[in-house]
Amino acid sequence: MRQGAGDLLAGQTLPVPVVVNTAGLKPGRYRAKISVTSNDTSQSEIKVPVSLNVSARQQDASAHIQKSDSVWLMTSQQNIQGWVENVGFEPVSSVMAECAVLLNSVQTSADTVTVTNLAAGERRPVEFELPAPADSGVVLCVMQSHLVGDQNLTNNADTTVIALSDRVSDFDTIESHWSVTGSWKREYKSIDGSVEAVMTITSNAQSQTGPAVLRFKSPLNLQALNSLLLNIKASWWQSTEEPVCYIDVSSDTLHWITIDSLVGSTDGYSTYSTDLGRLQEKKIWFQLRYNHNTLDNLRGISLNRLTLTLQYQVKVSAPETVQPDHIVLYPNTPNPFNPVTTITFSLPADAQVTLDVFNLNGQRVANLLNQRCPSGLSRVQWNAEHFSSGLYFYSLQVQSAAGQWVKVGKMNLVR
Repeated sequence: MRQGAGDLLAGQTLPVPVVVNTAGLKPGRYRAKISVTSNDTSQSEIKVPVSLNVSARQQDASAHIQKSDSVWLMTSQQNIQGWVENVGFEPVSSVMAECAVLLNSVQTSADTVTVTNLAAGERRPVEFELPAPADSGVVLCVMQSHLVGDQNLTNNADTTVIALSDRVSDFDTIESHWSVTGSWKREYKSIDGSVEAVMTITSNAQSQTGPAVLRFKSPLNLQALNSLLLNIKASWWQSTEEPVCYIDVSSDTLHWITIDSLVGSTDGYSTYSTDLGRLQEKKIWFQLRYNHNTLDNLRGISLNRLTLTLQYQVKVSAPETVQPDHIVLYPNTPNPFNPVTTITFSLPADAQVTLDVFNLNGQRVANLLNQRCPSGLSRVQWNAEHFSSGLYFYSLQVQSAAGQWVKVGKMNLVR
C-alpha cells in the first residue's frame, strides 16, 4: 500500500499508519519490508523490516457446501453434503449448521444439523435432507454456520447452484439414479432424429425367471401436490394379453404396491402416463418391474425417457379468526419486494414474540416486533426504503410456557 507522511522538516518525526489486510491468510508469522522514499532523488530508498503475527480468532466457525454439477429431479428427495470447520483456536461445544433451498429467491425447504464438541482446527462433515422444489429452473443452496460469539461472520455462509429438471434421468448414467435387477441392457438407438440411451429387456434374452426391476433411487416428495404423473416413453411388444411391465410404488422401499401396468403392444415409441400419487403418501419411491414369461419369446420392452408432470392442490385461504394448533411462520409477501413486504405468523396461544431482520453478514438491521401477541394470525410490515438491495433474513422468536421456538425466513429486496 502507499501512504504519505506529508512534509517533514529536518529532524522531525511523524507517525505513518500502515494497514495490512490479513483476509485469506493462514495463522502464522509473516515478514515484510516497508519502503520509505523521498521526493529528493538524491536520497536512497530506506527499507524497514517488520514482522506480523497472524493468529486465529478464539471463536470462529466456517461453513462449506460441496459443489455439484448434478441435475435435480423436481420433487425428489436430495442429500446435500458439506462440512463445518472450527478455524478458531478454542474448542467449540456446539455449532448449528443450516442449509436452505431457494427458487427465485424464495425459500422452499431447509434442514439443520447440530455439530457438538468441535476441536480447534477440526473439520466435521454434515449432510442435509432436502426435497427439491416442484418446479423447473435453477435453485440456490445456501449453507450457514451459527456459532454463539462467532468473531468472524465473513466465512459463515457458502452457496452452490443446481439445475432442476422434469426428466427423471438419462439412462447414460444408470448407476447414479437407478438400482437394476435382472437382465436389463443399455443400448443406444436413433429416436426422433437423435441417438439416445434406452433400457431394453426381452424374454428370449432372459436366462433366469426372477424379477427384473428398474428402481429409481431417490424418493419423490408429494406434499402440496394433487397428482404426480410419470410419463413413460417406451416401446413394448408381446404375443399374449398379460402385462409386459408393472409400475409399483412404496412409502418405505420394503412394501410395494402395483398401481398400473403396460399391456398390449405399441407401434414404435409412444408415451404412457400414470399417477404416482395414488398411494396418498407424502413421500414415495417407484419402480418398473418387467413381467417375465418363458412361454412368450416375443415379449419385451425398450424404455427411452421418463418425465414428471405435476398438478398442485388448490389451497383455500383460511379465515382471519383461525386458531392454529402450532406456531407457523409464513413466507413474506410479496417476495421479491420493493420497498414494503408483509410477514405473517400464527400462534396457538398468547406468547411473547420478537421479530428481527438480519443482513447477509448476520448483523441485525431492524427490530420489527418485541411484545406479547394474541393467538391467531398476526401481520407485520417492513418498510425497507432506506436499505440496499439484497437478501435479508427475518427471525421469529416465540417465548411461551412450552419453551422457546425460533424460525428463520428469507426475503429479497430488489430495487
